[in-house]
Amino acid sequence: KKMVEQIRRGEQVDPMPGIVGKQRSVHNTYFTLPVLFIMISNHYPMTYANAKGWLVLGVLMLAGVLIRQFFVLRHRGQVKWWLPAAGVALIALLMVLMAPKQVDAGGEKVSFATVKAIMAQRCIACHADKPTFEGFAQAPKGVMLQTPEQIAAHAVMSAQTVASGYMPLGNLTAITEEEREKIAIWFAQGARTAD
Repeated sequence: KKMVEQIRRGEQVDPMPGIVGKQRSVHNTYFTLPVLFIMISNHYPMTYANAKGWLVLGVLMLAGVLIRQFFVLRHRGQVKWWLPAAGVALIALLMVLMAPKQVDAGGEKVSFATVKAIMAQRCIACHADKPTFEGFAQAPKGVMLQTPEQIAAHAVMSAQTVASGYMPLGNLTAITEEEREKIAIWFAQGARTAD
């Protein structure tokens, strides 16, 4: 707009706004895929709940830039297959490194009382018929974890979402890694509600 105004006034055109605009366009081009991933990343807690989430994001950004560079060059008539191959290889490497660890169910038995106490302290503030956590008028997705029957009905989901770091959202109730592990072990041991 500045350059057009200068042309209309018959002034010498300053090329700097065009150079800056081109730079922003390049940034937008290369960060399209990473930004799209960030927008949907709340569905992939293993990325942001990871202790090295910053590194995961950096690798995903690099993979996105490599894949996008392939398309940029292809539009110029250059096809370099190593670029998307390298991007996909980085993503595959992340998947292998971040794969959930196998839970050892053979150790000490985790009682249902222990799991119920953890859920009472960390989950029921939101997942109750009358949630007490500010901002919740009803249990998210109708999932309630107040009774043994409700916990048993949602055992798979509870174990997966808690172990992955997805729940509690943003770890608002400050669940510990030890508590997450106990829920995962309880589930691996058969998710029994009777001790």
